[in-house]
Amino acid sequence: PTSGSATVSLAPATSVVTVTGTGIAKLNGITPTAAQFGVTGEGGQAVTVSVPATITMAGSGPNITVTTSATGSGVQTLSGALGAAGTLTVRVGGSFPLTSTTASGSYSGTFTVTVAYN
Repeated sequence: PTSGSATVSLAPATSVVTVTGTGIAKLNGITPTAAQFGVTGEGGQAVTVSVPATITMAGSGPNITVTTSATGSGVQTLSGALGAAGTLTVRVGGSFPLTSTTASGSYSGTFTVTVAYN
């Protein structure tokens, strides 16, 4: 934003971007997509999916902290029946603040999604 502050959010299920605040607008021609992870294993079994609560993006200016949101986190059950293959899709989006002092440019970060059988 040229002044004030704003928040940019990416919905994990739909990849829809929402921008709230003053002095900011979405860029045209950019199609963001939530991160997507495929989990496979024994059908019908319970697993716990862990997604970090925040991640850090580094880039042109000071780091930006992203608060994550996910579909399929926590305790989940793989599709299918016992004795057959099962699957689960986990999508991760999030939100981050911007201010008039946030440097323009490209930012990136990494994170780990952990899945464990219960």
